Amino acid sequence: MKKKITIKSLKEMNVFAAKFAKTLKGGEVLALTGDLGAGKTAFVKGLAKALGVKQVVQSPTFLLMKCYPLKAHTMDHGPRTICHVDAYRIENERELMSIGVGEKLEDPAAITVIEWADLVKKIIPKRAVWIKFAHGKEASERVIIY
Repeated sequence: MKKKITIKSLKEMNVFAAKFAKTLKGGEVLALTGDLGAGKTAFVKGLAKALGVKQVVQSPTFLLMKCYPLKAHTMDHGPRTICHVDAYRIENERELMSIGVGEKLEDPAAITVIEWADLVKKIIPKRAVWIKFAHGKEASERVIIY
């Protein structure tokens, strides 16, 4: 059963992302969809921050993929990296596969988050969690369905 929430501010987005981060154990693929400005990158930034990323997280539109190390885990348990992928400007899935996205999708120590995942459905694993972002009724509102 899908859940639907309305986010009314960036602060609420960060709270949602932090709660979502607590559910991640490593090996997850988050497939994000939604229009421009619907909150995908804001969610990834909040998620990365909640997972301990100290660097500034930006959408890797031209790099296609950027991976960030996570805080150290004991006995090698849990995720060690979050990989942020942006498929908005690619022509086909092969572009992503050629830069190593395929390996990240199967890495049990990585959390892979793909913006514009609907453009690269062929490479998204069946186990992926699809998260849809949409503009709400008010200018600052975002609706998230997951």
